[in-house]
Amino acid sequence: MKKMNKKGFTLIEMLVVIAIIAILVAIVIPTVTNATEKAKQATDLANIRSLVAQYQIDSLSGEADTTALKEFKTKSMKSTKADYSFDDTTDPDAPVVTYKATLLEDGNGTDKKTYTWTLGDLVADATEAAGEHS
Repeated sequence: MKKMNKKGFTLIEMLVVIAIIAILVAIVIPTVTNATEKAKQATDLANIRSLVAQYQIDSLSGEADTTALKEFKTKSMKSTKADYSFDDTTDPDAPVVTYKATLLEDGNGTDKKTYTWTLGDLVADATEAAGEHS
């Protein structure tokens, strides 16, 4: 009987390996995409908090400007799945900033995905705090 010299993989073995790789990729891609979007929303949230804090500081010196907060959605927002709004039509002295995330879950709204800041309240709180430390 002649001895066979097997040097490669059979077609079936190659197809099995490709199928396993395809299944693993199908599992990993949604996880990576979800993590990327969550990171974008966390970045947006940190940037909004920074802008709100800057507004508060500027208010104490009498130089409060809401331009950066108004333009955040068009100029700086990273996430396409979250919603941002700046409303100064109801009360111009106390504009409301709202950020509705889809993946973050530690907001101050009832659904835990909504983050809201009323700028007039924040300025009053900061002014009180500054008066207590004077």
